[in-house]
Amino acid sequence: MNNASNTSNFKRGAFLWVMLAAYTCISFQRFIGLLFPSIFLRSSAGAPPWGYQFDFLAFILELIGIIGIWKKWGVYLVVIIGLVGSVLATLYPTSQTPIGARWVVDLSIMGLLIWAVKRKWSYFQ
Repeated sequence: MNNASNTSNFKRGAFLWVMLAAYTCISFQRFIGLLFPSIFLRSSAGAPPWGYQFDFLAFILELIGIIGIWKKWGVYLVVIIGLVGSVLATLYPTSQTPIGARWVVDLSIMGLLIWAVKRKWSYFQ
């Protein structure tokens, strides 16, 4: 067993692991939405016609980003997908949630991730 990699994983911190679990849950929700679009039909009313294709692409890129989250490119990928998703949700509002509240939630989560990663950036390859 490689002690250097275990120490490096431990030093990244519990908060990053919690953020990884949260992004995994968000990605799983997107996957369920792709498998069963009728479940989220009400919340996706008013989405652009290419919304399903974007969700599929975003799911694939999120999955790749989550798998590579301990690499710098994985972090960049997760942040970019989050920001693009927030911008598209603002341009094409589909739910009952006010746009301002959506931005506050999305940017808060993104800010927490960036803050957590910034503190431990030296442990990322």
